[in-house]
Amino acid sequence: PALAHDPSPRLVYYAAHDTNLLYLAELLGLKWLSHGYQPNHTPPGGALVFEAFGPANPANPLDEWQIALYFDIQTPLQIRELTVLSDDDPA
Repeated sequence: PALAHDPSPRLVYYAAHDTNLLYLAELLGLKWLSHGYQPNHTPPGGALVFEAFGPANPANPLDEWQIALYFDIQTPLQIRELTVLSDDDPA
C-alpha cells in the first residue's frame, strides 16, 4: 500500500513521469488537446488532475460520488516568457 493514506486529507499529490500520464490515459481512455501542443502530448510540468465530489458537496447536484478530470499545462509561450499564472491571469 505505497499509496495508502488517511481519508482526512483534502489533497493527495502523486508525482510521476510523462510516460505514467500516458499509461493512465490509455487505461482510462482519456484524450486531451492543450493549446500549442500536439494531441495527447505530455509536456514538462503537465498535470492530470482528479477531483472527487462527494454526495454532500454543493458542487455535486447528484446524490452519488463524481470524479472530474482535467489536464493542466502552461502553453509553450507561457513557458518561454516565464509567465506567472494567478487567479487574475490564469492564461
